[in-house]
Amino acid sequence: MSRLVEVVTVIADMPQDVTVLVVTSDRSDISALQRILSHSNWRLRHVLTCKAALEALAHEQVHVVLCDRTLSDGTWRDLVDALGSREVPPQVIVMARCADEHLWGEVLNLGGFDLLAKPLGAREVYSVISHAWRQRKEEAARALRRGAAQCI
Repeated sequence: MSRLVEVVTVIADMPQDVTVLVVTSDRSDISALQRILSHSNWRLRHVLTCKAALEALAHEQVHVVLCDRTLSDGTWRDLVDALGSREVPPQVIVMARCADEHLWGEVLNLGGFDLLAKPLGAREVYSVISHAWRQRKEEAARALRRGAAQCI
């Protein structure tokens, strides 16, 4: 599939709701996210491993990824690296109990969107996911304009 067709497909298929893939083995995070997002139109999809996340990302349209810092079979960096070849990748947000400035800088410098500190707070979760979604929509629109300009 050409880059332009991929971008047009992403924009055309942008739903009214946002699909958030949560990659964690921590059941309390899933419970907290379900409770926090229960009144939103954001759809949660949960997987336990990097491998399962990559399979879901290959077959489903995911807009935002919330990922534990470390997983049983990899890390958030593995997901960011795997998504790097996409024209409009989902935004990756890392979740960590020890969310310090060093990790935050690492996340931003290596292509992640942001860092959420655990335990997860409702206001911060809404804010970060909303910003990630908006950023992804803007990137899709820019990619479409670049692709359209290249076709002229």
